[in-house]
Amino acid sequence: MKKNFLTAAVLAIALLMALTACTTSPKAKDGDAQAEAPTEAPAETQAEATDETPVETQAAEPADGSPLHRYDGSDPEQVSVAEARAEEFKKMAPIPEDEKLENIPVYDAEDLLYKLNYIGKDNNMYAESNIRFNSTESILLEYPGAAFRRFEDGHAYMVYDADNGYRLFIQFGEKYGYCASYGYPVVIKEQHSYADFEGLKVGDSIDKVCEIDSVGDVYKHLFADVHHIYPELAETYRGWDGPFASMHYLTDGILRIEYDVDKDLNITVYNMVYSPDYVLSGMYDIPVNYRIAEVDLP
Repeated sequence: MKKNFLTAAVLAIALLMALTACTTSPKAKDGDAQAEAPTEAPAETQAEATDETPVETQAAEPADGSPLHRYDGSDPEQVSVAEARAEEFKKMAPIPEDEKLENIPVYDAEDLLYKLNYIGKDNNMYAESNIRFNSTESILLEYPGAAFRRFEDGHAYMVYDADNGYRLFIQFGEKYGYCASYGYPVVIKEQHSYADFEGLKVGDSIDKVCEIDSVGDVYKHLFADVHHIYPELAETYRGWDGPFASMHYLTDGILRIEYDVDKDLNITVYNMVYSPDYVLSGMYDIPVNYRIAEVDLP
């Protein structure tokens, strides 16, 4: 029994070290606008990336072609692999925007969209904490094999596919040295224009959002059945300037729709923020570049 306890303790310490691999940055001051830099993740067999060498990532998919599943464990070997991939991701060079990403891993939709705790939330709240649960290492430990893109301007993202047709983009940048995700992750299936949302207004049900863009269904399930948001919780997140929100990547910009919840747990539109240049500021007034290379869109 004592031996088992010591073994469990060692594994727990190894995982904690992976989660806290990057030094926590100080809180951003108002107006502290730094460019974001998304990055790309390497495959198990990839050589270490350098500033001159682009990194492509490969996911070890099951031999039968079935989707991957979230890894829930702290095996030291798996932790080491995640740490090595994260280091390659942080060092990778920009990839030409017309070069299509290969080997985007396909995960079970339930595991990818509803067990990843950061969708629908501003990830800055985690990136600014003492223990970054959204560290690059922890994401790559739970969801190995991500494809990555880094742009010349420094912004970057991880890419995963869900087996129901949605594609997930997780934002990274220079603000946190590519050590943790920030901004809101973006889920895309079909694309729309800003004009498609013209009739949407504050007070409308999230159901109207779902009628316009099917990605609304993902967020509705997340908010109601996974995050279980209620009036006081929604108000708290808004008070932190990081409201629960759905992200809509459009042909002509990025749209963030923020939500409120009433005592009957009806989810309604509280605010809408649109940017034609794909840059939106969020928690701590940190601007995030959400632009995606056209060849990476689903």
